[in-house]
Amino acid sequence: MHIYHQDTADQLAQAISLRIAAQLQERPDSLLCLAGGETTLPVFRACVAAQQAGLADFSRCRFVSLDEWIGLGREDVGSCLQTLSDELFQPLALRNEQIVFFDGQAADLQNECRRIDAVIAAHGGLDLVVLGVGMNGHIGFNEPGVNGEQNSHIEPLDEVTRTIAPKYFNRPQPVTQGITLGIQQLRTARQILLMITGDHKTDIAERFINTPVGPHFPASLLRDLPQTTFWTDRALPHADISQEAIR
Repeated sequence: MHIYHQDTADQLAQAISLRIAAQLQERPDSLLCLAGGETTLPVFRACVAAQQAGLADFSRCRFVSLDEWIGLGREDVGSCLQTLSDELFQPLALRNEQIVFFDGQAADLQNECRRIDAVIAAHGGLDLVVLGVGMNGHIGFNEPGVNGEQNSHIEPLDEVTRTIAPKYFNRPQPVTQGITLGIQQLRTARQILLMITGDHKTDIAERFINTPVGPHFPASLLRDLPQTTFWTDRALPHADISQEAIR
């Protein structure tokens, strides 16, 4: 696993946006999956800037949902769809058919899982994913203790996730479950770009590097794959930081 280090999250985001642009140049109809948390917001802005500058063309790709809070939808501030729609999909002027998202308010959530799984399978897997790591090591809503052999599924939210959740919302939202792509689907993505940024995530970055691989820290289940790259603005004195130039 290569570790890419930059001084700021914005510098990382610019580099990641160029990696995405290169993927789209190689395969314009790529199936992409970008997490909707705070970590990836600079990446969204960088992708929009790249398209405006003529460096990236998102007109033929599709985006598939990573996760969603169960019970929330497009109109709920803090839902994953609201964040991605406002910060990425609309600024990129994507067409509706380019967006395949979990409906967290669906009457049949298992059918939602099957629907998303079918889209990914029909494409032959995810081409590129950009993921953040939660304070408990979760990826999407794959919480500590998750079964790493699953595809899309319903996941009870860990106590840490439930405690942090209110910061995303503009009113109380009693979220207790999430719907999410599974670790198995993410592990088979052709490119996995995993981000940890911010002072509050320094310990998480060190833990990601040093913890044994296992479901206790779900991000570790992606760490040792040849297609995984780790992107951070944290100084990691105990990690072997790759000096390979980021283009």
